[in-house]
Amino acid sequence: MSQVAAAATQDNFLREGWYVVAQAADVGRAPKPITVCGELVVLYRAEDGQVVALQDRCPHRLVPLSMGRLIGDRIQCAYHGVTFDRTGRCVHIPGDPRGEERLPRQYDVPTYAVREEYGFIWLWPGSGEQAPTAPLPPFTEYLDQPGWTCFRGYQYTKADASLIIDNLLDLSHEATLHPQTIGNAAVGETPAKTTIGERRIEVERLMADCPPPAMFREAAGFTGNIDRYQRVVFTPPSSFCIVVRATPVAGTTGASLAWYVHHLLTPEKDGATHYFFALTRNFSIDEPKVTEVLRQGAHRTLAEDHVILEAQQVSLGSVAFESRRIHTAFDGAPNAGRKMIEALRRLERDNGQRDQMSA
Repeated sequence: MSQVAAAATQDNFLREGWYVVAQAADVGRAPKPITVCGELVVLYRAEDGQVVALQDRCPHRLVPLSMGRLIGDRIQCAYHGVTFDRTGRCVHIPGDPRGEERLPRQYDVPTYAVREEYGFIWLWPGSGEQAPTAPLPPFTEYLDQPGWTCFRGYQYTKADASLIIDNLLDLSHEATLHPQTIGNAAVGETPAKTTIGERRIEVERLMADCPPPAMFREAAGFTGNIDRYQRVVFTPPSSFCIVVRATPVAGTTGASLAWYVHHLLTPEKDGATHYFFALTRNFSIDEPKVTEVLRQGAHRTLAEDHVILEAQQVSLGSVAFESRRIHTAFDGAPNAGRKMIEALRRLERDNGQRDQMSA
């Protein structure tokens, strides 16, 4: 259970939810630092292979524990050798005559609920009370599904997660910003159906008999128009899955395709986001050339978004987001996303205040 939420300051982050903090292969026996929702975290694998997540700050002189070293399952601060076990318990202070069992609990380091699934390490930065029963975002099982193949990536983006959420809830921008990869005119002109649930927003488009985007054409060999389906599924705090399907129209050729693109956003701090992503597909799974086409297309697409998002963040340094004066037909889903997140923030703040009053 996380002990951090009780001491968390008021901020703009949702803490009660699963965030990706690393690809599983990137966490080993060397302490790995990452900042999540403004909190410094250190990750490492215990000797049994389980991932440990502690606050990355020694309570003695506030030095990052990630600068230290592992002794078995314990992490030792690099400065004075104060040592903590995998539960965050302070177990040794050099020169202190008290034994491990007699050291006060206020010397302990807060811990975080963490789980390893589908090739990622997921962390719950809040209280952790809901974590044992809280599901991961929908469609994550396709990251490790028989008959599907997957590649993953990471991009550090100097922009608020809220801007990226806006971006992914309104994919009409693909027509203008991504014409060389996933964009075509149809995605900018076809009306979208938006469905708003309690903790979920879905945006669907069916683009019939339209020219295939360049990445579709290269990956599946379409020789003519396609029927293209797109479904965006947003789950707070900041996880997306984009369901993509395309089939050739009658009289043309090409392989029917399906893929899922996962966008897993983890706020580092205000104005910066850890952007993890993955693409998993069920066609041509043994063809490295197709994988490379999709990988290059995904990276180019994200790089194009990256430039826009960081430019937006710079603009927000001098003007408020509410100062914008043009609204389009596709703004409904991003607006709903912002309202949903703000409602959840209020709920978390109210729950936190009640917990403090009852303590």
